[in-house]
Amino acid sequence: MMLASCGGEENPTPSNGGGTTTVTFNVTPTTLTFDAGGGTSYITVTASAKPSATSNQSWITRTIGDLSNNKVTITVTAAANTSTSERTAELSLKQGDNTAKVTITQAGKSGSSTTGETTVTNDYDLDPDTSLSNANATAEAKSLYNKLLGYYGSKTISGAMGSWSWGTEYTDLIYESAGSNDYPGIVGFDYIHIDYAGESWAADYNDISTIKECYEAGNLIQIGWHWRVPSSQANVGTPKNYSYDTKAFKIADALTEGTWQNELIKEQIAQVAASLQLIQEAGIPVLFRPLHEAAGDYGYGAWFWWGYEGSEYTKKLWKYLRNTLENDYGINNLIWVWTAQTSDNGNMADVSDLEEWYPGDEYVDIVGADLYVDKNTTQSEKFYLVNNSVKGKKMVTLSEIGNLFDIDGYFEEDAPWLYFMNWCYQDGNTWSLTSDSWSNTGSDWKKAMANSHTLNRGDI
Repeated sequence: MMLASCGGEENPTPSNGGGTTTVTFNVTPTTLTFDAGGGTSYITVTASAKPSATSNQSWITRTIGDLSNNKVTITVTAAANTSTSERTAELSLKQGDNTAKVTITQAGKSGSSTTGETTVTNDYDLDPDTSLSNANATAEAKSLYNKLLGYYGSKTISGAMGSWSWGTEYTDLIYESAGSNDYPGIVGFDYIHIDYAGESWAADYNDISTIKECYEAGNLIQIGWHWRVPSSQANVGTPKNYSYDTKAFKIADALTEGTWQNELIKEQIAQVAASLQLIQEAGIPVLFRPLHEAAGDYGYGAWFWWGYEGSEYTKKLWKYLRNTLENDYGINNLIWVWTAQTSDNGNMADVSDLEEWYPGDEYVDIVGADLYVDKNTTQSEKFYLVNNSVKGKKMVTLSEIGNLFDIDGYFEEDAPWLYFMNWCYQDGNTWSLTSDSWSNTGSDWKKAMANSHTLNRGDI
């Protein structure tokens, strides 16, 4: 393969004698081949300085060694190919003005495949809307959105749930465990227990003192809503019998005037609006993420009631919620975050699936993905998938994760997730950074928050 940097380009480097020695940029080999099981191979680069290596596929990872005697070894690892189809990737190497490309080919597995392997490329430039979808947005919401636009593509914001509901026990644990001066940049809250208003153990969602303390300390605020409903009219008013995964509660009924379901959701939205009104009056903008993970897995199906009836009803409910909060209650401090699902029978979904469920540009400001994946991955293909589904017109974020990601890696692969939000975990009564699904440590958090791309509390 022809190397773009070869053909006489040279890099002068000082020698011990004070003169210069020319070092020709050279890469060997320029092609790598893996079997379906994956594995590791090596590239040797001759250069005057350490090069960068960017992969265009998430199934390829690479580690760059130290430069010694004008040589550096790059370790390339391919994940197992679960499809019967051969797949290819490209590794782009750069050092100064010198560039080279290495072609990587991996065989497909033996046997039959029902779904095959989806390869996704980024088909749209990152060109997000320059203003919020709500023309009446508060000055604080507009200001925050403009700042996010300025960071998108070059920075990522650290974040985590403060607790299950309305506290900061989990983000405090991250701060203490990391042993640094950094605190996650975004603190997440949830209206999950709003139906328990008045119970001694339940959060008082009209007490926004914790949110004010976080905001004044330099945090951004995200609020979600695990929206719980009863399965029958007989259970209305008995929140212990409410659930966010009941199949008996229908959106079609809830959006019909005069039904008990409609009366119930009006009352619930009014409770949320009362809390949001206090936050708005305090001058605090909110990253608002309701109806998350609505599609579930496109093949296996939904797991929340707001997705059981399919995309059209979910979109109707999203628009109803938004219109009610804005038009009936004057809530204009929200930046609306839609969660796009990326999985179809456990494999990569098609962009048409994401497009079908998307409420529309006029109803959404940021699009996120909830990804529980292996540690230190980039998930670049899923970034490309989400970005393609909105044609590059919305900022793309990791709205919920378990394991922490390879931050440098996703920037190198042009998948600059705007922020990442770690879900919280409690083992009995003890908060823990490690769960059955992820294994973050204090050191992992310290490294992530110290990354040159990362913005933490007080950085925005």
